[in-house]
Amino acid sequence: MEALLIRTAWMIGVLMLFVLVFRKRRLAFQQAVSQQFEHLSGKFGTGTAMPEAIVVANYAYPDFGEMDKLLAAHASVPSIVVFFGPEWLKDIKCKQWHSHIVITPREAGWPTEEKLLFRVLAKRRGMFVLVNEAMAYLAEQLKGKVSP
Repeated sequence: MEALLIRTAWMIGVLMLFVLVFRKRRLAFQQAVSQQFEHLSGKFGTGTAMPEAIVVANYAYPDFGEMDKLLAAHASVPSIVVFFGPEWLKDIKCKQWHSHIVITPREAGWPTEEKLLFRVLAKRRGMFVLVNEAMAYLAEQLKGKVSP
């Protein structure tokens, strides 16, 4: 009986350790993203409507055409789009994606050799979330179903 209590207490301790580590990582993620978001919003925000999301767009990705159409549609809330691609193409996309703030990874202070796929860092209910399905997020935001 005593061995069972010891094992149970040990398992509860290990579980609590996992919870603490997870919470610490989540808090570190929130702080890092919050600082990055505030930095980019302060540096590139328009002042009238502050961006609610950071969208990563990589022109080399096979579904770039679909994302291009979604970003070209008018958005009620602008996003900061970190565009991985040639500078000349970024200049064209700035004009086409006029509802958004388009910057390069270098302007964002991100490593340029790292080719990120489509992702969105969005603010929801006061917390930042990483959305892996960027095109679905943008499509729903365009329809007004998602509040950033």
